[in-house]
Amino acid sequence: MTLKDYLQSEYELKSKFILMNSMFSMGLLLISILTIFLFLDGKVLFAVFACIYICVNASLVYLLRLSRSAHRYIVPVISLAAVGLLAIALIVYPEEQVRIAWFLVLIVPAFFLGGGLLGVITTVFSVVAVVAIGYFSNIAMNEYAILLAAVIIFIGGLFVDQYEKRSKKTQEILLGINQKLKKQKAVFEHLAHHDTLTGLPNRVLFRDRLEHAIDIAKRDSTKLTVLFMDLDHFKEINDSLGHQLGDEVLQITAERLQKVLRGSDSIARLGGDEFTVLIEDINKGTEIETIAQKLIQAVKESITVQNHKLYLTASIGISIYPHDGEDAETLLKNADAAMYSAKQNGRNTYHYFCKTSGLSLWETYTSRCDSENNAKSKQKGMTDGQRIS
Repeated sequence: MTLKDYLQSEYELKSKFILMNSMFSMGLLLISILTIFLFLDGKVLFAVFACIYICVNASLVYLLRLSRSAHRYIVPVISLAAVGLLAIALIVYPEEQVRIAWFLVLIVPAFFLGGGLLGVITTVFSVVAVVAIGYFSNIAMNEYAILLAAVIIFIGGLFVDQYEKRSKKTQEILLGINQKLKKQKAVFEHLAHHDTLTGLPNRVLFRDRLEHAIDIAKRDSTKLTVLFMDLDHFKEINDSLGHQLGDEVLQITAERLQKVLRGSDSIARLGGDEFTVLIEDINKGTEIETIAQKLIQAVKESITVQNHKLYLTASIGISIYPHDGEDAETLLKNADAAMYSAKQNGRNTYHYFCKTSGLSLWETYTSRCDSENNAKSKQKGMTDGQRIS
């Protein structure tokens, strides 16, 4: 049976139970009301009051079915009211007929207020209480009233307990499904924001972090840096050795890059062999250069995959907030442009973003932009002992 079929059967069962419960309740109400009028011949006002009391109890029963939390408020009130009215009836109307009438008033709503085991217990206590009153008062209890109480306990118990067992099973199944859905949701959210190959944040998550970091930098009047890194001629590895080996290289490279970064830095894989790094609260150009050099050095270390010893290099472009852009898109675009500038100048190096004049907008720390960029060593990657450039 599929989940849909099971839930459909539970819905039909619930509908049938509600129908039977309603019919059963209405039948009991009718019998009780007729019995009260029968026993209270000549006491019309008291009989009407008793009937109203039963109807009010029945209404509260269905309110409880809609909101089980209402038990803590309604049940004590109804219990106290029932006991109080029974005591008044015993004092004001000592006749046996009145006692039996109030016995019915207590029994009819007792089961449905509690429902299931609680209802049975409540009803039994009510029966015991009234029987005890009759015993100590030397009044023989009416057999019709006792039979009616037994019917309520037996038939009502079958209906409610059977339904609640099925309802509990349904709740357990739905709870299990809900837990699975939560786990799947967490997995989907992770997949939506992370690269499936390397496990690094993807473009969406990186952009979100960058925008958040820009807001903080704007508020605190601080700087942040975006590094755009591309592996030099990585396509040649895929073409010559296959994409599976290339994927392993990317995984190893991603692990190395994470190790050289600080805990506060964010790295992401945008796709292919492109990576971006977000560095917050940087006040010295030397700090940026140190991190860029560490990243390049991590990539330069040889990688052995499937008996192939590979040598790679990386080109990095650098943009600074707020001088090279005041929004995420501009910073990424300018860092990307600086990365291509690094490739054009021999690869295996980093370049700051520069205007057409050749000067970086970060005047404090990058006045040496052109001279330093041109002075970087130009090394090329190797595959199987040969340089890949």
